[in-house]
Amino acid sequence: SGTDAWRLQELSQASELLVVVVESSWLDIGAAGFPLFGLLHLAQSMVEAVPMQGSEDWHPLASDDHLRFRNWIVSHLAYGQTPPLVDSVHFLARADPREPGDVARECSVAKAMGYLATAWVFVQEADDGLRAEAREMVRAAERHVKACVFMEQGPQLTLLRMLQTKWPLWWLLHIVLTRLDPASVGQGSGSAPAAVPPRGPAVGMPLGAKVEAAAAVQGAWADEQAVPPSPRSDGCDHGSRQVTILCDVTPDARATFQDMGGGLFFADVQRLEDSLGGLRRFVQLFRDGSPLHRRAAGDVGIDSGVDTAPFWAEVHVAERTLIVLYDSAFASGSTQYAVSLERASSVGIYAEAGSASDPYNNEWLQAYQVALARMGLPVHIITRPEEAQPGVTYFWRINQMFEGGRFAFAPGGGVGQAIAAHLVAMQSHGDVGLWPRPETMQFYQDKIALKALFDQAGIPQPKSWVVTSLGDFEQLFRLGELKASDFPLILKHPYAASSRGMVGVGSLAEASQVLAAWLAEHQVPCLLQQRVRIGRDLRITYVGGEIIHGYWRVKADSDSLSTATGAGGSSLDFQIPRAELAPFVREFALRTGIDVGGMDIAFPEGSGPVVFEVSPIFDLNPETPAEWAQRPYKEYKQTDDYTRRRAEAYAQCAQRIVEYALRSRRCLFVDIDNTVNDAINRIRRAALPAWPGETFDSARAFSETELASDRPLPGAVEGVAAVGRDWDVSFLTARGKPGVFGPTARWLEQHGFRHSRLILVNAASEKAAWLKDAAATGLGRARRCAGRPVVLVDDLTRAHHRAAPEADEEVIRLLEAQGTLFQVFRPDATPWATLPTQLEGVARTIEEALARNVPVR
Repeated sequence: SGTDAWRLQELSQASELLVVVVESSWLDIGAAGFPLFGLLHLAQSMVEAVPMQGSEDWHPLASDDHLRFRNWIVSHLAYGQTPPLVDSVHFLARADPREPGDVARECSVAKAMGYLATAWVFVQEADDGLRAEAREMVRAAERHVKACVFMEQGPQLTLLRMLQTKWPLWWLLHIVLTRLDPASVGQGSGSAPAAVPPRGPAVGMPLGAKVEAAAAVQGAWADEQAVPPSPRSDGCDHGSRQVTILCDVTPDARATFQDMGGGLFFADVQRLEDSLGGLRRFVQLFRDGSPLHRRAAGDVGIDSGVDTAPFWAEVHVAERTLIVLYDSAFASGSTQYAVSLERASSVGIYAEAGSASDPYNNEWLQAYQVALARMGLPVHIITRPEEAQPGVTYFWRINQMFEGGRFAFAPGGGVGQAIAAHLVAMQSHGDVGLWPRPETMQFYQDKIALKALFDQAGIPQPKSWVVTSLGDFEQLFRLGELKASDFPLILKHPYAASSRGMVGVGSLAEASQVLAAWLAEHQVPCLLQQRVRIGRDLRITYVGGEIIHGYWRVKADSDSLSTATGAGGSSLDFQIPRAELAPFVREFALRTGIDVGGMDIAFPEGSGPVVFEVSPIFDLNPETPAEWAQRPYKEYKQTDDYTRRRAEAYAQCAQRIVEYALRSRRCLFVDIDNTVNDAINRIRRAALPAWPGETFDSARAFSETELASDRPLPGAVEGVAAVGRDWDVSFLTARGKPGVFGPTARWLEQHGFRHSRLILVNAASEKAAWLKDAAATGLGRARRCAGRPVVLVDDLTRAHHRAAPEADEEVIRLLEAQGTLFQVFRPDATPWATLPTQLEGVARTIEEALARNVPVR
């Protein structure tokens, strides 16, 4: 039925269950006694019985051979009979015709079925050796299924998707595991591997205290976790101000890596970070002092028949980030492993002293504090711009009470422009991030500026005119720009909110008298707007162009000018056409540049949507209980339930804004040698037998003394700082010699290069995997760069020990093949003084392409 389909669709949201299936050992799940895979089999049976949209098979039966083997297994399962071993072994041999060197070959549900069918035969025997073989067969099947998950990672891969297959995978797995550990079946021992517990307060935590008085909290870090660390044995300084540090993988850290057999290990990134103190975020793995080769997430397959060099990859499954490590020597401890860790995102709240005590602002400041606490982020609270710390992203809420309200209702839209100027200056002089974007505040409580913006951006809006006198009004008629057929009109105060100053004019006959009285009363220009006959309008709240909240405001009286819930007495209907509205809202945010806002939309009869206005700061009305659906919303506002729901709605919205802000900065990867420094001189000194030489002494060239002698290129420090306001800057450089990390990190710090992380690779060609993953799925638990412009700035040259360096054609071909955008750095053609402007143009082109879902060119 439709209800069954709806309930099964909920499996798409079962991310914690998906994490357990993917991250935990299947043998451990079976030994714990929880019939998880039996329940998945039952759910799969329901999925097969209920038609659903988008039900294309996951790993379909690809041949007649697959179909026959599947039917053969199902018949044996149905009658409780064990299939002959020889048939399962023969199917395994022919199940996957792909070449052994093809990394995708390790993803095969067909082969997983063959392994499980073989295990089914072995578990019937009491022989310990055969039962051990059965366990190996389960592990092999598990590796194949998980390789598919890693290769297909993304929002489209859900638990429901994995149930939409004709293979009886979960049924067969359940049977094998219950035969392996019959004593544990149904015992529910409580030791089943679980998903990683969430960090920080739970989503449903009660609201904390309101933001403290400005004097009590100014310049303080709330919930600061950077306490003096206890003595550790990981060889790194957790209290260091260095952007990226290197830490040994301790026994506790090694224990987070789960042995999957055959030299393959999985580790949950959050668990690894927690084992190393939990204050910093994982960047990369090092093996015996050198960066371990990283494979892109789509290339994690391993052919067990080929001697594969050690590597690692990072994959995202549901809400978790996993490290996939391949190294046959890892378990023995014969190799020394280390990890590099970056500082956690630095965030803060700017509670502007003149407006923080306003109750509407205070609600939002409190919501940001709750959201940041839920995300486990220490927050730096300030009340004055001079208290801001470089590199910190501050969230703010300032309304017309800015500087005590002295700009409120000022002519010319003074309050929005004043707030915007204040925030832009704070951002520019303090090298800090501010959200929402400061420049969007110029449109706050300024309907005239909004009209001009909508005209320029091509946003549909009601016909409108601006007049400052009766003479302007009469001039519009003489020129034919305003006609009698345009009536009725609404007179709007351009600098007011909540329907203040709104008056209706029904006909031309009364227009002059009403307008004269309005202008005399308000002493500001008047916005004349054609009245749109509607019984309801939409309030949409969006973040990053994505709708997060919305409702219809249904008028109590169709003749009422306003749909406001206060003065208008409207009721609210929270059933909105999100899917139909989504493209319009996304395009609106892109065209206007207001990427966080609350907008009012109407649908006049016989036409498409028109936008009345938008504001970068807004209030939220929470959804009502069912019994309030048809009653005036202003009455519900008087209840305690409204207060609780509003606070939670604010906290959730604040968290969406924070998450968007932290992931919305463009991603710039910058080379170091000969891009921000004069490394060519160091390489020439190490040339053999002399410069120009045939080779060079790499031990000398990358010694600590020589690395420290590099000088920044002219304008490089300032240029990196300039792009850092809009770009998340990572240094990505080919320095693979052991012991190079420390000197490199110290050189960047000594010369004042602002950046988020330092990444080392052994060869320039290895940069490609980092850039591919950054653009496709993002890096780290925060999934930095996913869905954002990703650009490399690099000189892309090699052979600096020779008379004339050569273009690195191999790396250029790699980058072009995978679609990575790069800016070739040349001190003469693209100096750091002009690079920020060039990158801005590149970024805007990419952002428009991404927003419209078209290829980036």
